[in-house]
Amino acid sequence: MSLIHHDTGEAYGTSSTMNVALNLVFQGEGFSIVDGEKIEWEKGDLFLAPPWSAHEHCNTSETEDAIIFTFQDVPVLTSMGTWFLEEPVGSAPRHVVRKDMSK
Repeated sequence: MSLIHHDTGEAYGTSSTMNVALNLVFQGEGFSIVDGEKIEWEKGDLFLAPPWSAHEHCNTSETEDAIIFTFQDVPVLTSMGTWFLEEPVGSAPRHVVRKDMSK
C-alpha cells in the first residue's frame, strides 16, 4: 500500500524531500539488521535505515505477525532515476528507472 500526496505528482509519494526509510512498528516484536547493526524493536518503535543501507527485518514473536509500516523517499529516488524494488525474497533486484530523464 502506498500513501500518495497529489502535490508530488508522478513521483508518487507523501514528501518530495525525505531521503531515508522510516520504519514504524505497528505490531509485533523482533529486530532489524541495518548495515550490520542489530536494532531490536517492538510495537510503537520507530527506526530508520539510511539511504542505500543494507537492511533486513526479523520477527521474533511466536504468537503474532510483525507489521512494519515503512515510509520511504520514493519521490527523491524517482527524480534521481535510482528507485528499485527487490521482491519477492530471493529474486534479483529490478531497477525502476525513467528512460527519458528530461520529463
